[in-house]
Amino acid sequence: MTADELIKWLLYFFIYSVLGYLFESIFCTVNAWRKGDEIEFKNRGFLFGPWIPIWGSGAVASLFLTGIFDLPWWGDFLLIVIIGSLIEYFTSLVMERMFHVRWWDYSKNKHNPNLDGRISLKTSLGFGVGGLFVKYCLHPDITAFVDSIPQIWRAVLVLLLTVIFVIDIVMTNIATSTVKNALDGGHVDLTSEIKRYVRNYYRKTTRENRRRARLALKHMKKLQKETVKKLRSARRAARQKFSREIATNNLEDAKNRKKK
Repeated sequence: MTADELIKWLLYFFIYSVLGYLFESIFCTVNAWRKGDEIEFKNRGFLFGPWIPIWGSGAVASLFLTGIFDLPWWGDFLLIVIIGSLIEYFTSLVMERMFHVRWWDYSKNKHNPNLDGRISLKTSLGFGVGGLFVKYCLHPDITAFVDSIPQIWRAVLVLLLTVIFVIDIVMTNIATSTVKNALDGGHVDLTSEIKRYVRNYYRKTTRENRRRARLALKHMKKLQKETVKKLRSARRAARQKFSREIATNNLEDAKNRKKK
């Protein structure tokens, strides 16, 4: 791979990271509105900037690997499903180990088969469908757009975006590390709330911004406590049901022995 080809792939990564951020934020906003929540833009993503690296990584990996294997469309679909699922699973695992909180959790939807709440059948199939759309419909236009940029300006743009991206990662990690102990062991999607807290972390120059940061953290703790409470109630109910079933079975066995 030449230097110019590497620059192009890096530019594809940033483009799809931004497109993924727009898609996920709009989708979650509309979905929350359909469920009856008040209309509020769901600022998704881990970083400050309007990009989600998992989308960029998934798109680049899918485009690169499907280009190597040259499979029919259904082969591309299966490969993209596998790639997207692996990236999503291990991203969830790494981020939970780093920040002690689950950034997304599919286990609450009983009608959506999932693996440890990190990946789900519906989402993985969505990766496949979206990946086919990107490869056959969207990527040719993006390729033409990137090729239209002079080579020297492509290099400058990628260098600038990379510097901003690295600074964004460092600043976000510093801010997020301040709440990881407060959210230890959480299994509830707090992406928007954590993003709100992180943005306010660097805006503590006024009393109002400090108040917003405290309120955001308080709200996250409340969500965590409610989730833990629900989990404990569900476990307690399951144990009680199991105990009743055992008691009923023992009673029936005793009656059967008396009859004999």
